Amino acid sequence: MKRYLQKNRFELDAHEKEHIWNAVRNGAPEPGSSASGRISFRPALGLSTVTVALLAAGLWWLAGPRGGPAPEPTTTLADNILRPEPEKVTEVEIAMGPLSVAEREISEEVDLGWEQDAVSKRAEPFSPSGNSITKGGILRDPVSQDRVTAGSVTGGTTPPNGQPAELMYFDHTGVNPFVATEDDSLSTFAVDVDNASYTIARRYLTDGNLPPEDAIRVEEFVNAFAAGYERSTDQEFGIHLDGAPSRFGRGYHLVRVGLQGMDIAAEDRKPANLVFLIDVSGSMSGGNRLGLVKRSLHVLLDELREGDRVGIIVYGDYADTRLPLTGIDHRERIREAIDALDTGGSTNAYDGLRMAFGMAREGYEATKINRIILCSDGVANMGSSTEAEEMLKQIRQASDEGITLSAIGFGMGNYNDVLMEKLADQGDGNYYYVDGPEEAERVFRENLTGLMQTIARQVKVQVAFKGQAVQRWRLLGYENRDVADRDFRNDDVDAGEVGAGHQVTALYELKLATESSDVSLGVVRTRYELPHHHPQAGQVREISRALTRADLMPAFDQTPPRYRLQAVAAEFAEILRGSYWAKESTCADLVPVADAVAAELVGDEQAAELARLIRLAADLEARRD
Repeated sequence: MKRYLQKNRFELDAHEKEHIWNAVRNGAPEPGSSASGRISFRPALGLSTVTVALLAAGLWWLAGPRGGPAPEPTTTLADNILRPEPEKVTEVEIAMGPLSVAEREISEEVDLGWEQDAVSKRAEPFSPSGNSITKGGILRDPVSQDRVTAGSVTGGTTPPNGQPAELMYFDHTGVNPFVATEDDSLSTFAVDVDNASYTIARRYLTDGNLPPEDAIRVEEFVNAFAAGYERSTDQEFGIHLDGAPSRFGRGYHLVRVGLQGMDIAAEDRKPANLVFLIDVSGSMSGGNRLGLVKRSLHVLLDELREGDRVGIIVYGDYADTRLPLTGIDHRERIREAIDALDTGGSTNAYDGLRMAFGMAREGYEATKINRIILCSDGVANMGSSTEAEEMLKQIRQASDEGITLSAIGFGMGNYNDVLMEKLADQGDGNYYYVDGPEEAERVFRENLTGLMQTIARQVKVQVAFKGQAVQRWRLLGYENRDVADRDFRNDDVDAGEVGAGHQVTALYELKLATESSDVSLGVVRTRYELPHHHPQAGQVREISRALTRADLMPAFDQTPPRYRLQAVAAEFAEILRGSYWAKESTCADLVPVADAVAAELVGDEQAAELARLIRLAADLEARRD
């Protein structure tokens, strides 16, 4: 309870404070009784009068604006990614995030007075005093707390037609709330250019199933689509800002904050030392996973040029070197090594990673790209949690030395999305999911330069909203990329990596102050470090741009089609993940908007694909209902 009040800094009136006192002292009133209020508790657990008095006094004090920081979690990184466990959650946690065991004993439920069926989906949740939930409170859906979820027509754990559902490992990251600008005017996050969540969802939908809610990361849906920003060849980044009244939230504006990475022509890409780390365990035999890996690597191999070198490490029961770092002039020898790969045994990922980093270090060249490309389904035996934690630290250390790791996922069923994303994050690399030959072409041919050559690392964005002009704001997605506001200029804090030509988009919903005539809405800042192969490696740079009303179009339909495409992708993700803010929306509602954008973007395969997927999801929703 202490943490709950600390995180949300509620202002309670005298009646509400008295209610808390009585609830803690006497236990919660019966549901529906005249004494029942918005916050209720379990019976008083045998607390002494003095203890209760101290607790109530503490609650009274904490209910004011002086809340301290929430305690740090005690679970290790390895515990979170290697042994996902179902969690039991209380109603307080559903609204506000995890509580400690002691806090769970005190609190039973919170009714924030949302009246979900009666209000607009954009009507922000209120605290008992009427204050907006502040930044610390991440809304969580009680249905999707288990990290192990199953694909089915319901998107949950119930298999269709009585058939066993495929186990897929995902991590629920919550849903960002609206934040009152007077409480917190800063939004800070690490950039993310991954799109694995979108391609995993595409695979589910194509197979005739709604994806599990935990599999959906809004920012990866948004960034799966070209943003249409103006490209640059003379600076690392350009900041792009635009927006309009939201098509999906009456009374709100949807603002797009974009970064456009510098373009580098394929012939100007730096030469690369690539270590292919291939999972050849028994789990990779299903669904032709290894066959798709081979095809993907052949696509990549076609794009390599003079000066590039390739090495191959495999792991099953044990790790083995199949090809030392070999120059691309021996292309056929590399092809033969790829074609000879076969599956069998368990999954000794720990030894595979250790051996891959050993090869990368031996062949390291400061003027080249030095990258490990992991191809796996994420099912891993990494030894004890201590060994796994140590390996993650080694991956982080190697990335600081200039050896990065990208994770490419394959397969459905017994797939560990949590581990694959974490390995890529720790390795300052990208995380992609390849669901077929077309995606292999996109990742390894069309996006090869962006995959391989980094233009900036430790990239963070901070948006400072102007309180007189913006009443409240909400960042769509990036829940697991949050950075403490105070750490924006702390260059020791890990952030994201951006490759050549990459575009990064973050969408914000804003409630503008209608009575304000202020032209300025805020400032967008981006901070980043130049990569190891850059002549000024390690230099930190910061750029900024003002956000003004002039950046906003008067109507949604007047915005560029690629703005609307990303807006539709974001709303689609919100619906699929069961976001509170999309409870009044259905995929069927999105169909005409998606079709209109696809018709305007003639010949754009991704826009047409998004419209098709939304139709599939709408049909599945109808079957579910």
